[in-house]
Amino acid sequence: MLRKKRLRDEERLIGAALAAGRIAIGAGIWAAPALAAKALGMKEYEGEALAVARLAGTRDLILGTWLAAELRNGGSPLAPTAALVACDAGDALAFGLLAADGGDSLGAGARGLAAAGPATASACGSLTACIADRGTSLHRRESKSDPQWIGIRHSARDQSGGGCDSL
Repeated sequence: MLRKKRLRDEERLIGAALAAGRIAIGAGIWAAPALAAKALGMKEYEGEALAVARLAGTRDLILGTWLAAELRNGGSPLAPTAALVACDAGDALAFGLLAADGGDSLGAGARGLAAAGPATASACGSLTACIADRGTSLHRRESKSDPQWIGIRHSARDQSGGGCDSL
């Protein structure tokens, strides 16, 4: 039986930073929405905008906590990192569209894109490292009887222990 490789220190550090950032943003939106809006370069959240902001804050709290738990428990950061990449890419697109609207939205959209773009790149780099360093490749499930999660195939399905290559 093959043994899984453990995360390198730099992989663990990047993962911890991604998790801490998500938790801080999510908690900030819930605990101090006016301050969080200002820090994100937006107008103060009111009414419906506050509800939508708290939806995003909840998402960030869950993603950050999930990634932190996987890192802390020696689990697999692959799935939460993939979720972070998808969310960060969506955030970058949303801020890009906001900036494209121009007018009063240009500044907030540009500032948001300046933050979401590097966050997407960092999370994508972590995901790529997990896939490349751990012998995991993206694929379509071969058959309905294949027990693997759609999109991920492991080089050694019978491995055990922590690292990037298990879900």
